[in-house]
Amino acid sequence: AVKEAAANGRFDGLVLDHSEPQDRCVLYLLEKKVKFITFGRTELFSEHPYFDIDNEDAAFQATRHLVQQGHTRIALIDPPTRFLFSRQRLRGYQRALQEAGIAFDPALVAELSIGARWVRERVGQFLAMADRPTGFVTSNEVATMGALSAARVLPAAEFQALGFVSRDGTNIFDYFDTPVSSCYYPLLDAGERIASALVKAVEGAGVNTLQFVERTEFIQRPHRTRGETL
Repeated sequence: AVKEAAANGRFDGLVLDHSEPQDRCVLYLLEKKVKFITFGRTELFSEHPYFDIDNEDAAFQATRHLVQQGHTRIALIDPPTRFLFSRQRLRGYQRALQEAGIAFDPALVAELSIGARWVRERVGQFLAMADRPTGFVTSNEVATMGALSAARVLPAAEFQALGFVSRDGTNIFDYFDTPVSSCYYPLLDAGERIASALVKAVEGAGVNTLQFVERTEFIQRPHRTRGETL
């Protein structure tokens, strides 16, 4: 698709999402001298414009929060680590566990295509473990919905004892009855920042002025008592 877009030339610049460490699309566009920006970073030696979330810090905050809530068996639900942001999130998760003195258990890391149905199936497998996780760090709202769907088959007291923290770009968890804390950065702001940077790239701005990494805001949502409104 990138080659086709570059060949027809009916655009001034491109936005690429889900970047990989050695991203072939980025290399191709650099070679063709096409203006672009990535939503996410790469590990290429060649510099290029990007906008990214500090994914390592977000996963660290999420995991640390669950540790502080008393959870020691914490699962990480993420896309495959061929995506750089997934590798960054794994580092943050591991760092939080290490700082808390909790041994990293690779059996609690799920790398899968993020869809509510697939996550529900995988979390169902987690919950069937003898030493099952009680905390879940998820990569986005869709993954969280899948995790919640799987967990609701548990008895009410067991379900309420679980903890969930998600990456969040919409604040949709303000409207969930089940409390889900989140690491929030608004998608609307991200889109505006990316579009603005791409315009500057097309206008000839230097690459070093078009590289941005932003931290998320941690939003804690406490358990509600019966009768409280959303």
